[in-house]
Amino acid sequence: SLFFLSSDAMAAASMDPKLAASEAHGDAEPEVQKWLECAECRFPLVRAEELIAERCTVRTDVAWCYELDVFDQQVSCYSATNAHDHRFDVVRVDAPSALTRSILQEGETTAEFSWFPGFAWSMAHCANCYCHLGWAFEAETQEEPDPASKPEVAFFGLVLTKMREHQRLEEEAPDEKIWSDP
Repeated sequence: SLFFLSSDAMAAASMDPKLAASEAHGDAEPEVQKWLECAECRFPLVRAEELIAERCTVRTDVAWCYELDVFDQQVSCYSATNAHDHRFDVVRVDAPSALTRSILQEGETTAEFSWFPGFAWSMAHCANCYCHLGWAFEAETQEEPDPASKPEVAFFGLVLTKMREHQRLEEEAPDEKIWSDP
């Protein structure tokens, strides 16, 4: 796998000091959650269960799908090249909770050069440090959009090298909504 550590190495390398202390004192084991966090600022972005494992149709002239182990689960990963000939390896992530908790959608949505047929994209950034993480994908519509309503994000395509695996205690995880719209 690309940059991910084995389960044993990951557990040793990313073990939270609070978790280690509670285990050393024989306290009841707190629940540990597996997260992908921002590689830039270490902000927790996505829980392991929010990864979308199912394979999605791609434009085969610019993208291909392969399987990857992330947190000991097989997920579909996409190696995709953008219009500027830059290649990215992305995983798809369930959007609703990540959008209100840790990822910002920015910019106008466009279907131009979308890797996923039927979906238009816009930029996705870390809600904490504003680092570019990937793209938000919305289902394309044939009808004229209503300017008063914003289409819902169907999923995020997040760049693997922009994230790191990490384990956190449940009480250290961010709230479901950490920021609010103005």
